[in-house]
Amino acid sequence: MRGVPRVRRLTVAALTGFALAVAPLVGTPASADPSVRDPIVVLAYYSSRDLPGIAKAIEQADLPNGTPIFYGNYQGTAPPSKPGKPHPHPPPPHVTIPHGRVAPILGWTHNKFWDTQRLKSSEHARLKGDSRAMTGGAPSLASLLGGGSSRAYGWGREIGRRFRDRLRQQEAGGKKFGSWQFDEIPTTAALGGRRGRTARSLVRGMLDGSADGRLELGDRHWPGIVFMANATLALSVAHMTSELKRFWASLNRDTAVLVGEEYPKFLGDPSHSAFVQSGGQRAMAARGGALASLASKYVVGITPGYKLAHGLGGNVKGRNADGVNAWRARFLQARAQFGTAGFAAYNLQHKNGSSRVLGPLLQAFGDALRSTVGDGK
Repeated sequence: MRGVPRVRRLTVAALTGFALAVAPLVGTPASADPSVRDPIVVLAYYSSRDLPGIAKAIEQADLPNGTPIFYGNYQGTAPPSKPGKPHPHPPPPHVTIPHGRVAPILGWTHNKFWDTQRLKSSEHARLKGDSRAMTGGAPSLASLLGGGSSRAYGWGREIGRRFRDRLRQQEAGGKKFGSWQFDEIPTTAALGGRRGRTARSLVRGMLDGSADGRLELGDRHWPGIVFMANATLALSVAHMTSELKRFWASLNRDTAVLVGEEYPKFLGDPSHSAFVQSGGQRAMAARGGALASLASKYVVGITPGYKLAHGLGGNVKGRNADGVNAWRARFLQARAQFGTAGFAAYNLQHKNGSSRVLGPLLQAFGDALRSTVGDGK
């Protein structure tokens, strides 16, 4: 893609002094615990009806003691309900995820948070600055990317604030959240020129809005779990302009965990694949500053491999289950040796969400984590 810098292939020596460091995870605003330093597992995008099987797979997996499981689905994407029309399915069963912490996802493309500001009149009256005026629909994604950076940042921040509004409202209704997720810092953000700068401004605004919320309504700074597209990690070796410095500083400030979307194809030598896929993290560690901080809280993102989609890697050559499990386990073991704060699994839909698939995957997560941090006892 034109304008996307290439990731330099660094040797393992570039990791000198880079010990496995797990980022402190921030809990809900009411119960933040910055002392938590355990490796984590993140599960994102699944069917709620698969949760019983997911819970069973977690219980049976030999994860290090007390490994926090952050799990969540997208907010603001459900179709509007029609008055008087019965729900087509009964509600999903209530499931307790072992060591689970709910972490809803904000998508970076158009969703309900773009449409309107949903606050009570008494809440709106307490707002200050641009929040008072930005009550209606945000411009389209194409319009924002085609405009100026300041406009993109302002609307991005408002969209993030609206996401935080929704979490605050749900918490008032009794729900508890362990974190939030952002999907994703897209490849558009790695483009050169004006379009790339505008995309980074839009994303930076969304992250600032999600992490800061609205001070007037009692929100506090709350860093989240942020996914970053594999190709976008190439920004880690780009020339450090003042704009990029602001981008990395904001990302580091707003991020408790950075999930690198490595999404390997289950092909070739898994150890070599782990070295190649770790290039972005190793490049960040070598740059120092905010980038090194992000590298220290980097989580390796993969997919279970059976539901294929563009850019998600997986079992592209149709290996049998034993072949998939063996390749994936070797990749995770090798990848853990380069340092990781945990593992994330994305797209647990359909075949990817079955307990037969998730059982071996989560067991491989546990084996890889124990190879670097022990049992956590």
